[in-house]
Amino acid sequence: GVMCRKQDVMRIGRDQMEKWWDVLADGYLEAAKFMRDQGVIASRIRPYTTLIVPLAAILAYIKWKKGQAHVGPAWKKIGHWYWCSVFTQRYSSQVEYSAAQDFEQVVNWTINGGPEPDVVRTFNFRSDYLQEITSLRNVIYKGILCLLAREGAKDFGGGGKLTTELFADTSQDHHHIFPTDALKTLGVEDRRANSIINKTLISSA
Repeated sequence: GVMCRKQDVMRIGRDQMEKWWDVLADGYLEAAKFMRDQGVIASRIRPYTTLIVPLAAILAYIKWKKGQAHVGPAWKKIGHWYWCSVFTQRYSSQVEYSAAQDFEQVVNWTINGGPEPDVVRTFNFRSDYLQEITSLRNVIYKGILCLLAREGAKDFGGGGKLTTELFADTSQDHHHIFPTDALKTLGVEDRRANSIINKTLISSA
C-alpha cells in the first residue's frame, strides 16, 4: 500500500528521487491548474495546504500511467473528491492516513472505474452549519469564497468577474455583504451577520 509518513519519505533513495522527480513536478503543475479552475485565486483563501500533496500525486500518477489526454477528463471526479474533502474538513487531522487512502481510492476510481472514494460515498453536509462559520481560519469559509470565484461571481466594484489578477490589483479581501453598521442603523440584529453567508470577496475600495 501507499505510505505517506515522514519516515517513509526519508527512506526514499536518490535513484527513486531522480526517477520520479519530473513526474511529480508535472503533478504539481497540474495541481496548480486544477486549483485555479476550482476558484483558488489566492493562497489566502486556499482551503488546505495539506490537500496539495495527494492532489499533485494523483494527477502525476494519472499523467504518468495514462498520458496527458486522461488528465483533463479525470478533473470532474477529482473535483468531487476535492470538495468533499474540503467540506468534511478531512485534511485537518490524520493527514498522512487520509492522503495514502485517498491516493489509492481516487486513482482506482478515475483510471479503473472503481468504486467512489470513501469520502465521496459517505459525504454529508448540513447547509445550516454555514450560519455558524465566521472565521477565515475555517476551511469551509475559504471553500465558499473559492466556489464564488469558480462560479463566476462579479466584483462589487464593477471590475468584472473575480480572477487572480483582479484579486491582486484591487486588494480583494473577505468583507460583509451587508455591513454590520448598516444593519445596526436599520435595527437588524442577527447573529448570522458575521457568518460566511453574509461575506464575500470585495475590494478594499
